[in-house]
Amino acid sequence: MSQGVVNMKYISNKDVSFLLELIRKLATQFYNQNPSAKRPGRPPAYPIEIILLAAVLKLHFNVSYRTLELMLKDKLGHSPNFSTIFYRFKKIDPELLSFVISKTAEICEKVFNIKKYQL
Repeated sequence: MSQGVVNMKYISNKDVSFLLELIRKLATQFYNQNPSAKRPGRPPAYPIEIILLAAVLKLHFNVSYRTLELMLKDKLGHSPNFSTIFYRFKKIDPELLSFVISKTAEICEKVFNIKKYQL
């Protein structure tokens, strides 16, 4: 296994569930404040919360997309493949990504005692 997957074992499933719920609430808050940011059309196969969780984990652990896919499968039981993650990262609204990362960093600094992410 790669180093990123080994590091991920230090985060409990409870912490991942906490992060996923936090990101879900932050995304909902962002879309409520910016209704025009939500795109019409068919919903994606993987919700934005999972993609944003992947972005937070990639930023924190600094791992490849393939390792990120394994990390998500390990903690969630299912995940998009690495090419889907990469494609969806390119499609994320930059304002949404910035909002979620900054708010997640603030809360995680308090809850988990970790340093803020650098954008």
